[in-house]
Amino acid sequence: GSNDYQFALTRAHPDRFIFTNEEFRFSRESYPTKASWEPLGSAHEEARIVTSEHQTARVIVRLLKSCAVYQFHDTSDSSDFKTTWDKEENRFLRAHGGNLAAILFYLEREDPRRFQMICRHISRGLPTFDRFQIEEKHGRVMLRWKAKGMEKTYGAHLTSDGSLRFFALVTLLNLPTEILPEVIFLDKPELGLHPTALALVANMIKSLANERQIIVATQSPLLVDEFGLDEIIVLELQDGRTEVRRLDKDEYRHWLDEYTTGELWQKNLLGGQP
Repeated sequence: GSNDYQFALTRAHPDRFIFTNEEFRFSRESYPTKASWEPLGSAHEEARIVTSEHQTARVIVRLLKSCAVYQFHDTSDSSDFKTTWDKEENRFLRAHGGNLAAILFYLEREDPRRFQMICRHISRGLPTFDRFQIEEKHGRVMLRWKAKGMEKTYGAHLTSDGSLRFFALVTLLNLPTEILPEVIFLDKPELGLHPTALALVANMIKSLANERQIIVATQSPLLVDEFGLDEIIVLELQDGRTEVRRLDKDEYRHWLDEYTTGELWQKNLLGGQP
């Protein structure tokens, strides 16, 4: 069967959103038609499906809770990458990636082969990188790494924005699957990344996609180049609403002999323009 959930929001005074509609349903595959929607009312500010006692609603809430959005944009001096973390903050990587040091500290001790693999992947995209060197002090850890051929280590404050984001992406995409969410959303993973590093990240996304569903929002033709037309979904604003469109490979087959997928997008042959 299939679990469906839909809602509509509208802006309300002074500056807030309210639900104009919220409903769910469960349809059995053995039935020829879809089930009727179960309404949750309207004019409320918080999602009511979270507090519903209906079995289908609880299943949908569990599914939604197994999704996670990762956005590693903030690498400023006040970002979480550059603070100390309790070493026990290692059950999952936070959405902002700030507890990266705690995750790596745990992996080095509990899963050293995976820790070494992450270091090797990073050195492929950042040739000066040797390994992470994270030390515990009073139960807290901070991100540090060692450069090849040097004894000196570097903290997050002396690491470029792109390198910090690359560290977080490579670690996330190589975590044990048992501590990963079922659905992973990556928001603009290309920010600050060298093209070589971006290609490595794309390959890791493809590999992990065998185990988890991964949805990537991107504005990078270079990243789009790494995926086929059947893996790309175009979002466009039409009449005040976002339309989702899948691409038909046969429609673009004759173009692919001459252009990459990213080039097709840049030439406005796929849509998805501002």
